[in-house]
Order: sequence, then C-alpha cells, then structure tokens
Amino acid sequence: GGNPTPVNDTTRNAATGRRLEHVTVFDDPIDLLSYRRDCSVVKPGTAEVAAQPANADDVVAVIADAVHASRPVYVRGGGTMYAGGANPHAGGTVIDLGRMNRVLELDLARGIVVVEAGIRFADLLAHLEPYGQTVGIVPSTGPAATVGGAVSSHALGTGSPRHQSMGDCVAGLEVVLADGTRLRAVFGVVTAVCLRLYPLPEVRKTFSFGFPDAHTTGGFLSALQGRELTRNIWYAAGYEGATVRARVLAAEPDFAPTAIPGFGLGVEFGGTEAAIDEDHARLVALAREHGGDEFPAFNAHYFHRLRHDESYWYSFAGYFSRSRCAILMSSLPCDRL
Repeated sequence: GGNPTPVNDTTRNAATGRRLEHVTVFDDPIDLLSYRRDCSVVKPGTAEVAAQPANADDVVAVIADAVHASRPVYVRGGGTMYAGGANPHAGGTVIDLGRMNRVLELDLARGIVVVEAGIRFADLLAHLEPYGQTVGIVPSTGPAATVGGAVSSHALGTGSPRHQSMGDCVAGLEVVLADGTRLRAVFGVVTAVCLRLYPLPEVRKTFSFGFPDAHTTGGFLSALQGRELTRNIWYAAGYEGATVRARVLAAEPDFAPTAIPGFGLGVEFGGTEAAIDEDHARLVALAREHGGDEFPAFNAHYFHRLRHDESYWYSFAGYFSRSRCAILMSSLPCDRL
C-alpha cells in the first residue's frame, strides 16, 4: 500500500469529506486490509477510511468528519479481541487509537495511573514495574492488547480471579461523544483511562491439579469460591484431558497414560511466600475432597512455562492480530509457528 499521509490535499479531502490536519489517514484498499477484522472468526468488514489520531482533539475532528459524511464509526485498539467488535461490517471510518499511547499521570499516593486509550499493556506494565506497581487485570493477549480495548470489551485475564471485574479496576474514563463533546462518561470513544494501582506480588508460583472430568472440576471451583480462596489467585485456566495428555507425553513419553487426569486446572498465585504456601495447602486438601489431586507434571511441562517463561504463542497472540486469516486459541509453542 501507499505511505500514510496527513489529510491535507484535495484528493484525500474528497475521500474523507473534510480537512483533517495532522491526522494520519489511510484510504488505499491495500492499507485497509489490516483493518478488516480483529482476531475473531467473525465475518470481516471493509472500511472506507482508517484514521490514526494522535490525541483527543484529533478524535473529535475524526468523528466530526465521519458525522459530516454520514459514515459509521468503529474504534480499534490492538485488534486482539475474539468477538468481532472492531470489524467494520457497515464500512465507514475505523479510528485506530494506536498512536495515543502515553502515560498521562502516575499518582502513587492516590493509587491511580491515567493513560491514553491506545497504550499497550506491555508498555504500561514496564512503566509501572520500577515503582513496584501493576494494574488489576491484564488480558491474555497483554503484550499487544490496549487498555482502551480491554476496558471497552470487559476483558478477562491475569488478575481476573482476584479482582473479578475490569470495571472494578477502572477509576474513571474520558470519552468523546458523537457530537464531539469531551467529558468523563461511560459511553463514547474512550480516549483516556484512569486505572487503579496494585502492588506487584512478592512471589509468583504456579500449580496444576487433575480431576476425573470437567464436572468434578466445576464442583471444586465452586467450593474454592465459596471458601474465599481466590485472594491470591491471579490466573487460572482449565484444560481438557486430551490437551493435558498431549503436553505431558510430548515431554515425558514414558509417563503412564493411566495416571493422566481427565481434566486439568492450572493456577497461578501471587502474594507473599507464607500466604501462597497456606493457600496452596488448602487447595490441595480441597481438590482431594472433590476427587482430584495436585498434578505436578502438567505444571512442570507446560503451565509454569506458559505463565513465567511466556514461551508459548498464546501469550503473544495479539502480535498476529492484523493477519487476514482467523486466529485460533491453541497455545502452540513459538518454535512451532
């Protein structure tokens, strides 16, 4: 495709309907291919134009231009979601917030950080780490997912078992409404987000458990929540028996197949050493009450690496979000791509 240029010439003015100073705009069909879909298998769309504003004032101008031309508007962050919300099914304008990626304010005393909506979680976490801080929930596609996209889609990921809701992690929003009004509200184009800060855990540990089937695992999880044992759980994921068996036997071919459970559960704890050890012991006892037990082999051969080494594609799925092919959540090792 051609090189992106600010919309300040007569040809591009005709395409967008109005003059947009300092806003990078794409209208070449080749350039627009990358805006057809997110990571979902939902039917793609075809935008008429894509704009990359650099600040909230640019967003106001882009929306005004779209309203003037009677074009629908789609807002895009990292494009890493699996629901199709960013796919421009009705054509129109795609607003790509990727250039709006600054940390606007860090207030440690009040425990908040204000960021532009297009900042990626990887960059935000790197900024917070020297201060010993993090945010409540980080999507599974965290390296490429944007804060604005995660907040808008009520994302889940690391921190969800502990903090439950992305909405509970948000202290405030700045949005631009359809008429161009900028205000602190809950519906519109999110241009800035104020997130609550949380101390980084002193220690992170992973454990895996095995159960006869998904039904017994569900009983265990219900009991776990009922006994309020999620206080130090930052992430958890379930795996069907075929996945557990494939991971373990690939790494340890002589492992007895009959000893592999019908359903696996990986859990990541974050907190103090003493608190994690206490909760771990309680989870092992609870698992045994529900017909399961700890299954260290799956943790050693897969889950620990997934969460600590980030050696699997699942953690980097967002980097492929602009592919024109559908992306499936399969957690393939990076060296197998």
